[in-house]
Amino acid sequence: MNNLASGDGFVKPQLKQYIPYSLMKDGKKTTKRPHGSTTNPSDWMTREEAAAKGGDGVGFVFTSSDPYFFIDIDHCLVDGQWTPLATELCRAFAGCYVEISQSGCGLHIIGSYSSIPEHSCKNIPLGLELYHTERFVALTGTSAQGSWDFDATVALNTTVARYFPQTVSAVSKEWTTVAQEGSNPIEDDARLIEKACSAKEGVSTIFGGKATFKELWEGVVSEDDDRSSLDSSLATRLLWWTGGNCERTKSLMLQSGLKREKWSTNKSYLERTILNAAGLLTTYYSVGAPIELVKPQQVIESNTPIIRSGYQFIGGSQLLDHFKGCVYVADSHRILTPNGQMLKSEQFDVMYGGYSFALDDSNDKTTKSAFEAFTRSQCIMFPKVDSLAFRPELPPGEVFTEAGMSYVNCYVPTHGERKAGDVTPFLNHMQKLIPDEGDRNILLTWIASCIQNPGKKHQWSPVLVGVDGNGKSLVAQIVKHAIGKRWVAEPRPNQIGGRFNSWIENKLFAVIEEIHMNSRREMLDNMKPLITNMTVEVEGKGRDSYDAENRCNILMCTNYKDAVIKTRNDRRYAIIFTGQHSEDDLKRDGMDEDYFTGLFDWLKSGGYAAVADWFDKYTVASCDVMGRAPQTSSTEEAIMESLGGVEQDIIEAVDLERVGFRSGLISSLALDQLLNEKGHRLQTKRKAKVLGDMGYIRHPNLPEGRLKTLGTCFRVYVKKGHPMENAGAEVIRERLTSVVDPDPAEVFGAAN
Repeated sequence: MNNLASGDGFVKPQLKQYIPYSLMKDGKKTTKRPHGSTTNPSDWMTREEAAAKGGDGVGFVFTSSDPYFFIDIDHCLVDGQWTPLATELCRAFAGCYVEISQSGCGLHIIGSYSSIPEHSCKNIPLGLELYHTERFVALTGTSAQGSWDFDATVALNTTVARYFPQTVSAVSKEWTTVAQEGSNPIEDDARLIEKACSAKEGVSTIFGGKATFKELWEGVVSEDDDRSSLDSSLATRLLWWTGGNCERTKSLMLQSGLKREKWSTNKSYLERTILNAAGLLTTYYSVGAPIELVKPQQVIESNTPIIRSGYQFIGGSQLLDHFKGCVYVADSHRILTPNGQMLKSEQFDVMYGGYSFALDDSNDKTTKSAFEAFTRSQCIMFPKVDSLAFRPELPPGEVFTEAGMSYVNCYVPTHGERKAGDVTPFLNHMQKLIPDEGDRNILLTWIASCIQNPGKKHQWSPVLVGVDGNGKSLVAQIVKHAIGKRWVAEPRPNQIGGRFNSWIENKLFAVIEEIHMNSRREMLDNMKPLITNMTVEVEGKGRDSYDAENRCNILMCTNYKDAVIKTRNDRRYAIIFTGQHSEDDLKRDGMDEDYFTGLFDWLKSGGYAAVADWFDKYTVASCDVMGRAPQTSSTEEAIMESLGGVEQDIIEAVDLERVGFRSGLISSLALDQLLNEKGHRLQTKRKAKVLGDMGYIRHPNLPEGRLKTLGTCFRVYVKKGHPMENAGAEVIRERLTSVVDPDPAEVFGAAN
């Protein structure tokens, strides 16, 4: 026993309220078994006495005679981080004793109080429990800090009001042996359980909780589950199905997988649990003998029509089953279905129709329109939101509110198969395609991030440059399989940077083949928000423009080195020149028809699944996908290839050592003369931008880069990093008319 060996933060050890306990393993389930009665004080002892008894730990019995309270926070360690709720409560009770629970993913908070209002003990949706009496708690001492004696009365009262308000029963808690008036439960027990299990999803949404009816009935629980909460949840659901019949509910619970020793040793426990649940119910199962619902998916899977018999009427709880996961979206006047489809009223009637639907509680008003039954029901308010949202980081179909608007997440995972396997053919192809290891790892890191983090908006795009037919697009096909083709866009080049850009909406990935900006700066500017912004203005043909979420990461492929305008200050494009830029290169690398036939045959025979699995496990981070585009081995050449006519004329003047273009220096007078000769017309700001993109800056040793000669004042630009960057005015003046580059030592001497 090591959990309570020492620690000033623990309660006074002389209090006789301790009991040792043992951890009992039963398969995957771990239970804590006290070495004595938690309700008989004669079995209690001091902390030292309890520790001396042996066992796996020591627990404490909270009673009304001590001033302590206990808060239990379940499942609050997610992906290595404490949840916001756990953090909030730890801050609120700063100074109190806090320890990690036995499961390793929960927290215990213990402190003292001078007063406490009437309160409930459980907040099941949030996984919270609060007790100050009649409760045994298995202590751990793990990462313990704080003190039991810290007075947290104010924080406790605030927490009670917010998370544990006193529950008032809706009806009197009287034990019943027959169904309540107005209910119509299925009489056969086996049929009732079968129906409840098959309708688990719809019914579970009514009563909350994470477990389905089927899981509760079969006793599918984990070691971290609160067994009392599960008992209460099953009792509530059985009461609903039995029409509020307490006696029948008890009989069924004793047949369930949740049955345990406590139900028999604590004689009143099960009855109290059922009565507490009964006090919260006001409606019950009220439909006549339910029909067997037939989902469209069942017909698709069986590939044959399914014959239905009898009156096809759906009402009450079966409406919940039939329309499970559907959400009405106001701004499009359509219904989102569980598979992510947006159906108009006519489409919804076809896919979900074929029945008579109840519109009210009494089944007097009916309709044959599934759309009307969903949107205008008088007995059930189905989910309705203002608009769609594309949030891959949230569960599919989750409804949430943001900035006063309600939304439903339309993203549904549809990724391709994963299966561990040998990915050598893929890695060999990548080595052929991108011989430079650094460039190759940059691309692999970017792809892995796209696959592992759907919806994470990267801040730059890779551009693969190489001859047609070298397998650039194969990379895109692999991502398409891994993410799911439904969320991948393949826009035509003429759609890029144009007016109509709705192709990017609700997409995770896009591949643009044969991109070429043709020196169009406006296309460069139009691409910027598509690559980096989380929200973009979208316009489709025949539709007004609107703002849409942008979670799309873009991969570009081209045959031309100058296809994408790359500047020195650019942060959005990682240009990667592949190893093949001609037919001869393809022959050299063995990338012929037989090579690609074999590669694609391998991909179709499990290769796609193996590569997707490999990317799921990829951990090498060769670059920051959220930062600036990384430098590649092709960056400098790409910048040179992107130069326009003006830049090329300047480079030619530098190469020819024209007056004013010598020794790493450029005179603004000489530049103006050159532009006039070549017929270029540029504004002053544009000239500075062109020179800046070429690596020239205003000379730092001249006031604002200006030099005066023979009464004429002009600007001088110097190549950043050139020795002349350190020169003084006289040396600069001399070198602009000289044809010989200076000795670096001479320049440094002149600068000093």
